[in-house]
Amino acid sequence: MAKISFHQFSISIIFICFCTIFKVYGQYNVPDELYNSIEKLSNNHTQEEIYVQTDKDIYEKAEDLWFKGYVVNAQTLRPASKTKTMFVMLIQLPKKNIVWQEKYAIKDGFTNGHIYVNDTLQEGEYALLAQTSFSVNIEDSTITSAKKIKVIDNLLKLKADTPEITNDKSKSIDFQMMPEGGHMVYGLKSKIAFKAVDSDGKPVDVLGTLYNGKDSICSIASSYGGMGSFDITPKKGDTYHIKLQNYSTLYQLPTIKNYGCTLHLQQQNDSILLFKIASSINAPLQKMYFRLQIRGVVYNAASFDIKSEKLLKVQTGKLPAGIAEVTIFNEDLKPLAERIVFVNSNRKVFLKTSVSKSDIVTKDKVRIKIEATDHKGQPVTCFLGLSVSDKVYCNTEAYQNIESYYQLTSQLKGRVYNPSYYFNYNNSNRLEALDLLLLTQGWRAYAWGRQILADEIEKAKPIISDTLLGGIYIKKMKRRIDAKSVYVVKYSEDAVFDETLFQPDSTGIFAVSPDELILKKRGYVYYKLFYGHDFLGMKQIKDTAFNSLGRIMSKQRFQFPVAEKIKIKKPIPEARFTFNNRANKLKEVLINGRTKKTRRFADKYLGTLDSLANSVDYVCVLNVLNCRNHALGGRRPVEGEIYKDPLTDQPMAPYQFHKYTEDELLDMFNLTRVKSYYPEKQFYSPVYDSGAMDDIPDYRNTLLWKPDLITNNEGIAEIEFYTSDVNSKFNIKIEGITPNGLIGSDVIEFEVHKTLQ
Repeated sequence: MAKISFHQFSISIIFICFCTIFKVYGQYNVPDELYNSIEKLSNNHTQEEIYVQTDKDIYEKAEDLWFKGYVVNAQTLRPASKTKTMFVMLIQLPKKNIVWQEKYAIKDGFTNGHIYVNDTLQEGEYALLAQTSFSVNIEDSTITSAKKIKVIDNLLKLKADTPEITNDKSKSIDFQMMPEGGHMVYGLKSKIAFKAVDSDGKPVDVLGTLYNGKDSICSIASSYGGMGSFDITPKKGDTYHIKLQNYSTLYQLPTIKNYGCTLHLQQQNDSILLFKIASSINAPLQKMYFRLQIRGVVYNAASFDIKSEKLLKVQTGKLPAGIAEVTIFNEDLKPLAERIVFVNSNRKVFLKTSVSKSDIVTKDKVRIKIEATDHKGQPVTCFLGLSVSDKVYCNTEAYQNIESYYQLTSQLKGRVYNPSYYFNYNNSNRLEALDLLLLTQGWRAYAWGRQILADEIEKAKPIISDTLLGGIYIKKMKRRIDAKSVYVVKYSEDAVFDETLFQPDSTGIFAVSPDELILKKRGYVYYKLFYGHDFLGMKQIKDTAFNSLGRIMSKQRFQFPVAEKIKIKKPIPEARFTFNNRANKLKEVLINGRTKKTRRFADKYLGTLDSLANSVDYVCVLNVLNCRNHALGGRRPVEGEIYKDPLTDQPMAPYQFHKYTEDELLDMFNLTRVKSYYPEKQFYSPVYDSGAMDDIPDYRNTLLWKPDLITNNEGIAEIEFYTSDVNSKFNIKIEGITPNGLIGSDVIEFEVHKTLQ
């Protein structure tokens, strides 16, 4: 993680008692520990965050799954530049069986890849997990950087999986209350946020009454997602509880402290945050510290004296978008109160998507135009991923997008209900709901101190790397390696020699860089001594990254967003299934040598080595195997033929080639190897302008996948495609990020109907 930077912005501290205001810029008499603590904690956690975008959410067997990986710096959200390898696994849920794992090359923070959804996979839910060497923290208990997908036999299975879901009030609920700032204090006004969820973690709307003993104080009601809030000034000696309608349990308020301070967000707009800090009545004058940090970067800190109340006015103009953590410390740097708040939600990429026509028929030409602007309305260059997919294959439970992931679910603990709701400008209450989410989902009474900090920075991280190490060793005693005379040559591309020379260091070690693993075809990269040193051997390169990631993943749990409740879901029309049974799919076919040969090797080069290893035998003109009298001019033996023994001149058993293992061949030819990156595959999109293909059935449900679309200097990108024979509603889904870390997404819908004859 980059060195913690210090950003200046203005804080006004308003003295309630004396009605004076002063401003401080930058650090104002604050101990370095308030900065260093965040730096040390951040350096121990993930330095990169990964978001995975897929072309759709539901896949039939024998289809291609297309994905784009976004790798960003965890602090700045800018595309990461140092990491080169993305480790991708497809994991069957809930048992966490890994059914696919491959390495993909990362270029300038992005990966474009595909996975073949094999017809041998079982139906059910899977997690598509992507990691880099800088995104994994072994101490994390949850994994958020995974995309949930569903695999089905065919579309007919979806028809049976669309039940109507209702709000079952007979279920038990979990009702929790969280004081703003972390604690309530007797005599000080507090805001209490609450959340109600059912046993599945889905929100429940509630109504209730707050009581002091037997006396009712006020009514409470949830506003969105089972969340709401109320104000209270607790008095010592009184007892408080909440009674909810339709539920018998009495919910006691959280513990109230005798002494302390409270932190309240009194006002928020596009330019300021106004906090009120209140201390216990009759408390002595004391020094306190204020600190604000976003994603592990401390943006400001200040000290102030307080006796009863203070107002802190924070100007947010220079802050990035995201969750800001505001903490109040006492003179001993013990946290007294903390509040998290989302700032600058309008700092994003605004994507406006339009299609060229409103009346769209099957096998029709469609043009898409995307306009990207920032919060000031200025055009921006944006790296986009675009998919056009049948809406039937878009999972209603996939309420995650690139904005909600980077700005919300990757930052909070616990599962978030319908996270994209808070970033949809069509939801007029989204900011109020987001603040309630941060008060409930993000709330925690922090246990922070020097010993806890010391324990945190000692935590270990998994060791996986973009760079692999190879080496040579001495086979014979009393021989020494003269590193200056030893070179290693690289072979690749299916036995086409790429004679790149490497010179090991004085210990015989040489590095395999990520760039060497980029091949046009899937295969291996081989390394061999350039000179025939008979006393030297090649150490086998061990790529243990997936083993390490698998062990870590087995101890963690996947944390997916909570799906929005579906009140009414219309069944898919019968006509929608008519084409499905007659649709022909072209499955991926891997050809490995001749059909008569049952042996298979990892690639063609290893098969060539097997042929060379078996070319030592010969048959003379008298049909004798390896005849000592006729060594010249012999022919190669044929498997299954009968030849004479060179010693007895008697017929031998049918000839069989020696079945060398891959490891035996590597050792025989003094080679080591490493698997290359999984290569990119081009998405196929037909063209119907000529009319030559009009009679060929086309049942594509993903019409377009464009992971590398970039807007120009005017913020515009355009692309065209053709519809298929599927008449359905389609989603155009666009997600993207700018070079400076602004994030945006857009989804629009269009309908395709049959061509009128």
